[in-house]
Amino acid sequence: MLKAIRTINSKNKKSIRFVAAGSFQIEFFEVLGDEYFTIYRFHSGSQYSLAKLNGSVVSCISDNEFQILEGISTYKVRVKNAQGKSLVHVTRYLWGWLPLNRYGGEVSSAGLSTLKSNLLAYVYDPEIK
Repeated sequence: MLKAIRTINSKNKKSIRFVAAGSFQIEFFEVLGDEYFTIYRFHSGSQYSLAKLNGSVVSCISDNEFQILEGISTYKVRVKNAQGKSLVHVTRYLWGWLPLNRYGGEVSSAGLSTLKSNLLAYVYDPEIK
């Protein structure tokens, strides 16, 4: 856990791309040659999720849903459109079915575009690429 917090708060982050999702922040960044995906709240001591994208399997389930498999954790990134607003939720599952954490909130159209383009860069699907 301490290593994950150090990674998120690292001063060595490169290529930082972020998306505001309500009171949470989603970041894509590089540290020491490894690409990461994280979602967290700004204030210290809050919960977070961190996935190393280089060693993960990223799938595009639909236009509005992605899945990241990393070890025994599965992250589902879902986008919902309700009443003219886009909402994004990231849920972390243990063993693919046991929900551990759920984060998210309202996201702008620019944030939604950033989120999708960064996740699509890691999807291996012959139909998409």
